[in-house]
Amino acid sequence: MDYKIKEEEKGTCLECGKEFYGRSDKKFCSSACKNHYHNRTSDDKRLMKQRIFTDLSANYAILEKLLNMGLKVINLCDAEAIGFRSSIITGYSKTKGHNEFRCFDIRYCQSPTRIFNIRRVELERTKRVCRSPLPQSSCKCR
Repeated sequence: MDYKIKEEEKGTCLECGKEFYGRSDKKFCSSACKNHYHNRTSDDKRLMKQRIFTDLSANYAILEKLLNMGLKVINLCDAEAIGFRSSIITGYSKTKGHNEFRCFDIRYCQSPTRIFNIRRVELERTKRVCRSPLPQSSCKCR
């Protein structure tokens, strides 16, 4: 039998940039480069999530401190001066002509110059919903 050997194609490694020959869909010159690339991209995502959670935690601590002091209103400039970042929120809705924001269980309204109506809300208890592909009768998450 006569087998034809496919001609290898030239590629560039996504991690180190080195040229290599191989299958047309090959993206890396070695398994080490492949692992480095995927570890680096997953680290970037993990670090981004960690930064956002750190900012949310800082905002929550500031709002909680204001509540403990009995303050329900603060100038936005003063809040930003103590580290509050108005762009970091966990929820948003428009109610009664105001923009209402949420940082976990603390809600507040915000205008261009101030934060007001700061209050803690009761967290809603939601019933656990089964998302299992198994038939309902064998689902154990109820």
